[in-house]
Amino acid sequence: MSDPIPDSLLSLTELLLEAQIKAIRKVRQASSPPGAPGVATPRRRGAPRRGNSQLDVVYNLLKSAKGPLHISEIVARGAAAGFALDRDSVVSALTKRIQHSDRFRRTAPNTFAMLIQEGPTS
Repeated sequence: MSDPIPDSLLSLTELLLEAQIKAIRKVRQASSPPGAPGVATPRRRGAPRRGNSQLDVVYNLLKSAKGPLHISEIVARGAAAGFALDRDSVVSALTKRIQHSDRFRRTAPNTFAMLIQEGPTS
Protein backbone atom coordinates (compact mmCIF):
# COMPACT_ATOMS: atom_id res chain seq x y z
CA MET A 1 0.00 0.00 0.00
CA SER A 2 1.38 3.43 -0.91
CA ASP A 3 1.88 6.25 1.58
CA PRO A 4 -0.79 8.97 1.55
CA ILE A 5 0.19 12.28 0.00
CA PRO A 6 0.88 14.85 2.73
CA ASP A 7 -1.74 17.59 3.04
CA SER A 8 0.93 20.29 2.78
CA LEU A 9 1.98 18.96 -0.64
CA LEU A 10 -1.65 18.89 -1.81
CA SER A 11 -2.18 22.48 -0.60
CA LEU A 12 0.96 23.64 -2.42
CA THR A 13 -0.15 21.92 -5.64
CA GLU A 14 -3.59 23.51 -5.36
CA LEU A 15 -2.05 26.99 -4.93
CA LEU A 16 0.21 26.47 -7.94
CA LEU A 17 -2.69 25.34 -10.12
CA GLU A 18 -4.85 28.30 -9.05
CA ALA A 19 -2.00 30.66 -9.93
CA GLN A 20 -1.66 29.01 -13.35
CA ILE A 21 -5.39 29.29 -14.03
CA LYS A 22 -5.33 32.95 -13.00
CA ALA A 23 -2.43 33.61 -15.38
CA ILE A 24 -4.21 31.82 -18.25
CA ARG A 25 -7.39 33.84 -17.70
CA LYS A 26 -5.41 37.07 -17.62
CA VAL A 27 -3.77 36.24 -20.95
CA ARG A 28 -7.13 35.26 -22.49
CA GLN A 29 -8.72 38.53 -21.38
CA ALA A 30 -5.81 40.62 -22.64
CA SER A 31 -5.80 38.94 -26.07
CA SER A 32 -9.59 38.94 -26.61
CA PRO A 33 -11.81 41.91 -27.40
CA PRO A 34 -14.15 42.97 -24.59
CA GLY A 35 -17.36 40.99 -24.50
CA ALA A 36 -15.93 38.10 -26.50
CA PRO A 37 -17.57 34.75 -25.70
CA GLY A 38 -15.71 32.53 -23.28
CA VAL A 39 -13.64 35.35 -21.80
CA ALA A 40 -15.54 35.99 -18.58
CA THR A 41 -13.99 34.45 -15.52
CA PRO A 42 -16.31 32.40 -13.37
CA ARG A 43 -16.95 33.42 -9.78
CA ARG A 44 -14.82 31.47 -7.32
CA ARG A 45 -16.60 29.43 -4.71
CA GLY A 46 -17.14 31.52 -1.62
CA ALA A 47 -16.40 34.77 -3.43
CA PRO A 48 -18.93 37.54 -2.86
CA ARG A 49 -21.43 38.35 -5.60
CA ARG A 50 -20.80 41.40 -7.71
CA GLY A 51 -24.43 42.50 -8.05
CA ASN A 52 -28.02 41.71 -7.34
CA SER A 53 -29.65 38.58 -8.71
CA GLN A 54 -32.89 38.98 -10.61
CA LEU A 55 -34.79 37.70 -7.58
CA ASP A 56 -33.06 40.22 -5.32
CA VAL A 57 -34.15 42.99 -7.68
CA VAL A 58 -37.73 41.65 -7.75
CA TYR A 59 -37.78 41.39 -3.96
CA ASN A 60 -36.65 45.01 -3.61
CA LEU A 61 -39.22 46.16 -6.18
CA LEU A 62 -42.04 44.34 -4.38
CA LYS A 63 -40.85 45.69 -1.05
CA SER A 64 -40.91 49.27 -2.33
CA ALA A 65 -44.29 48.72 -4.05
CA LYS A 66 -45.83 47.62 -0.73
CA GLY A 67 -48.17 45.27 -2.59
CA PRO A 68 -48.50 42.72 -5.40
CA LEU A 69 -47.25 43.55 -8.88
CA HIS A 70 -47.96 41.96 -12.26
CA ILE A 71 -44.85 40.60 -14.00
CA SER A 72 -45.14 43.30 -16.69
CA GLU A 73 -44.99 45.97 -14.00
CA ILE A 74 -42.06 44.21 -12.29
CA VAL A 75 -40.10 44.15 -15.56
CA ALA A 76 -41.00 47.79 -16.32
CA ARG A 77 -39.99 49.00 -12.86
CA GLY A 78 -36.79 46.97 -13.06
CA ALA A 79 -35.93 48.60 -16.40
CA ALA A 80 -36.66 52.04 -14.93
CA ALA A 81 -34.25 51.23 -12.10
CA GLY A 82 -31.56 50.14 -14.59
CA PHE A 83 -31.97 46.35 -14.38
CA ALA A 84 -32.66 44.23 -17.44
CA LEU A 85 -35.02 41.53 -16.17
CA ASP A 86 -35.87 38.61 -18.43
CA ARG A 87 -39.62 38.06 -18.03
CA ASP A 88 -39.59 34.28 -18.55
CA SER A 89 -36.58 33.74 -16.29
CA VAL A 90 -38.11 35.84 -13.52
CA VAL A 91 -41.46 34.01 -13.71
CA SER A 92 -39.67 30.65 -13.65
CA ALA A 93 -37.49 31.62 -10.70
CA LEU A 94 -40.44 33.10 -8.80
CA THR A 95 -42.50 29.95 -9.41
CA LYS A 96 -39.73 27.79 -7.97
CA ARG A 97 -39.48 30.02 -4.89
CA ILE A 98 -43.26 29.99 -4.44
CA GLN A 99 -43.31 26.19 -4.52
CA HIS A 100 -40.86 26.21 -1.60
CA SER A 101 -42.66 29.04 0.22
CA ASP A 102 -39.52 31.15 -0.03
CA ARG A 103 -39.90 34.96 -0.03
CA PHE A 104 -42.68 35.20 -2.62
CA ARG A 105 -46.35 34.32 -3.17
CA ARG A 106 -48.67 34.40 -6.18
CA THR A 107 -51.76 36.56 -5.71
CA ALA A 108 -53.21 36.20 -9.24
CA PRO A 109 -52.00 34.91 -12.61
CA ASN A 110 -48.54 36.41 -13.22
CA THR A 111 -48.97 38.65 -10.19
CA PHE A 112 -46.56 38.30 -7.30
CA ALA A 113 -46.05 39.67 -3.81
CA MET A 114 -43.65 39.17 -0.94
CA LEU A 115 -44.51 36.14 1.20
CA ILE A 116 -44.66 38.33 4.29
CA GLN A 117 -45.47 41.87 3.34
CA GLU A 118 -43.59 44.22 5.65
CA GLY A 119 -45.78 46.90 7.11
CA PRO A 120 -45.09 49.98 9.24
CA THR A 121 -43.52 49.20 12.57
CA SER A 122 -45.03 50.66 15.71
